[in-house]
Amino acid sequence: MKLELRDIGMRFDNRPVLRDVCICFEEGTVHGLVGHNGSGKSTLIKIAAGYYVPDSGAMLLDDETVPLGSPAVCYQNGLRFVHQDLGLVRQFSALENFGLAAGYDRTWIRTVNWPAQRRRLASALAMLETDLPFDRPVSEFTAVERTLLAIARAIAPGVDGGTARFLMLDEPTTALEGPETERLFSVIRTLASQRVGILYVSHQLDDVLNMTQIVTVLRDGKITATLESAEATHEQLVSAMLGAEAGQVLTRPTAHRPKRKSTHDLDGSPAVEVRGLTAHRIRNVSFSIAKGECVGAVGLSGSGREQLVYALAGAIPATVEEIRVNGVELSGLDPRACLDHRIALVPGNRLAGSLVNEFTIRENLTLGSLDTLTGFGDIVNAAEERRRTESWIERFAILPADPNYRCIHLSGGNKQKVILAKWLAIDPVLMLIDEPTAGVDVGAASSMLGTLRSLADDGHSLLITTSELSDVLPIADRILVFNRGSLVSIVGSGDPEWSETGILNAMSKAPDSADNRTKILELHVGGKEKN
Repeated sequence: MKLELRDIGMRFDNRPVLRDVCICFEEGTVHGLVGHNGSGKSTLIKIAAGYYVPDSGAMLLDDETVPLGSPAVCYQNGLRFVHQDLGLVRQFSALENFGLAAGYDRTWIRTVNWPAQRRRLASALAMLETDLPFDRPVSEFTAVERTLLAIARAIAPGVDGGTARFLMLDEPTTALEGPETERLFSVIRTLASQRVGILYVSHQLDDVLNMTQIVTVLRDGKITATLESAEATHEQLVSAMLGAEAGQVLTRPTAHRPKRKSTHDLDGSPAVEVRGLTAHRIRNVSFSIAKGECVGAVGLSGSGREQLVYALAGAIPATVEEIRVNGVELSGLDPRACLDHRIALVPGNRLAGSLVNEFTIRENLTLGSLDTLTGFGDIVNAAEERRRTESWIERFAILPADPNYRCIHLSGGNKQKVILAKWLAIDPVLMLIDEPTAGVDVGAASSMLGTLRSLADDGHSLLITTSELSDVLPIADRILVFNRGSLVSIVGSGDPEWSETGILNAMSKAPDSADNRTKILELHVGGKEKN
C-alpha cells in the first residue's frame, strides 16, 4: 500500500509555498521530511489531512484518487495526524479531547459511554507507556502531557474499528525529553512493524536519520533531495535544506562571543531578585539574575523547570516571599505588574496567547508597544510603525519580509521570531524565554541563540528554560539545575561541572543533597554570594 501526493502546488496571499511537490509514502516505512522554517512542510501535511485544498495536484491511495479538502474522508481512509499545534481544545478534558478524533463510544440510548471511552484512552496511553489525568482540562497540562495525549489520540483505533494506515507526525518531539522521546520512537517502530506508514517531520536531523528509512528535503516549497537514511549524513541534509546558507551554519562553531571565564566579570547589580518562589511543582526557590546576564534553567521532565518562567510572569498560580526588579519590590506575581516592570514572557507554546493569528506581522510586532507609537488622539503613527516593523523583520530575517503578511500563514519558526521581536520592542529588563529553539530549523536555531547572547551583551537579562542543554551551554553565564521541584545546583560557566556530563550529573542529584543545601540557601547575584 502506498500514499502519494502528486504535483502539489499552493499559494498563500499570492505567495507560493509549495511548487509541484511529489512525494510517496510506503506502508511499513518511516519516511522523514525535513526543511528550513517556511519550506512548506506543515502546509503539505495539512493538505494531506484535508485542512487545505491545494491550487493544483492530487492525492492517491494505492493509485486511487482521494478527494482533497475533506478531513472526514482522510480519516475514513486510515490517515492519522499529529499537527504542530496538536489540535486540542484547551477547555476540554483529556477524555473529551480523545473522542474528537477517535470518536465517542455510545450507549444503547446514544449517550456517550464514558467507561468505554476511559478504557480506550487507557489502552492508547499504555502504548506510550504513560499515564495522564483523564478529567483535568488540557489547559492545565504541561507541554509534554499535551503532546502525549495528541499522539495517543492519533494511534488509537476509531470507534468503528478503523485503524491508522498512515500516520503523519509534525514535530512530535518538540515538547518531549529523553525518556518520552524514546517511548515515542518505540511506538513508531511498533506501528511500522504492523505495516503502518509513518511520515516523521522534525528539525532534529540526527533523530530523523536514526528513525527513518528515507528522507525527503523541502526548500522554498520544492523538493531538493530524497535520500536513503542509511547513506545520508547530517551535513548532506543541512546542505539540501539551506543551500547557500549551509556553509555558514556548518562552519560556525558557536553563535556568540567566547564565554566569560567567570561570572564575576558581570556588573554584579541584580536586575531581578527572587526569594521563596513556590508554584505547583516548585518549592521555595531563590536566585538572582544580574544585569546583562544570561541564565539557563534545566531539569528533567517534572522537575519544576517547566513552570519557572510562567510562575515568575504570573501566568500560573504562584507565591513568592520577595521579588525585586531593579531594586523595586513587586507587590505580587501577576501579568500587569510584570509588564509595568518590563518583564517579558516568550512562552514555549507559541500559539496560545502569543500571537493574534489573523493579524499581520506588523500588527503583531507592535502590539506590545503601541503606547510608544501613538500621539494626539491615540492615533498610531503609521510611518513609524512600518519603519520599526521593517527593522525587526530585517534583524530577525523573518520570512516572508512583508509587514502585511498574515501570521496565520507563517511557519512555526517565523512565528517564534515575531513573538520574540514583539517583546524586545518594549526594551525589557528581563526576558523569560521557554524552549527558545522549539520547532526551529538548524539554521534559524543557531541564529536565534546568537541573538539571545547578543541581547545579554547589550545589557538585557535573560532567563531561559529548556529541555535542550545545547540551547544554554553555548550562551549562558550560569545554569540553574532543578530536580523534584527544588533548585539543586547553580553551575557557572567557569566551574568544573560546566559540560553536558556535569550538568546531567547535577540534574540527577537529590534535592536535599548536602553539598547543595548550603549553596542554594545563599542568594547568588551574578555569581557572587550575597549574605
